Amino acid sequence: DEEDDDDEIEEVGDGKEASLDAAKPQQQATVTIVTSGAALTLPLFDLPSEVLFPTAARGYHIFEPRYRLMIQHCMHTGGPLGMLSAKGVGCVAEVTGVAELPDGRLQVEVVGRDRFVLERSWIAPFAFGLRVGAVRTYADRPDAPSAAAA
Repeated sequence: DEEDDDDEIEEVGDGKEASLDAAKPQQQATVTIVTSGAALTLPLFDLPSEVLFPTAARGYHIFEPRYRLMIQHCMHTGGPLGMLSAKGVGCVAEVTGVAELPDGRLQVEVVGRDRFVLERSWIAPFAFGLRVGAVRTYADRPDAPSAAAA
């Protein structure tokens, strides 16, 4: 349908059509995150294409040995894990439910708690390549304009 092609084309100042790539701004905006929250060391679940938000619940199918070990650790200690998205930001997650399948895979439910910035990370020894990170939590800015106001 040709009417749906409008999403791919933008009108620029002189009334000519150009692709969105050609109309990109020349200067990138800088975002500064002020971390005033807790410093934590967490096992990290690397999912660059996923974003977990505070209070959001999500289910995952865990099959890799390093992540099965991570979930077992969280269940044993009652501690959280870090859901790490792209660009070193993520969300502290609490494991709220686990069902073990006969072959050792896990069905896991988590709930997001606090956003965080990754300060540094390393591979935990003897943990099948599990990544662990030092993170610092931060809160959403209460004075930021909401999407509804825009």
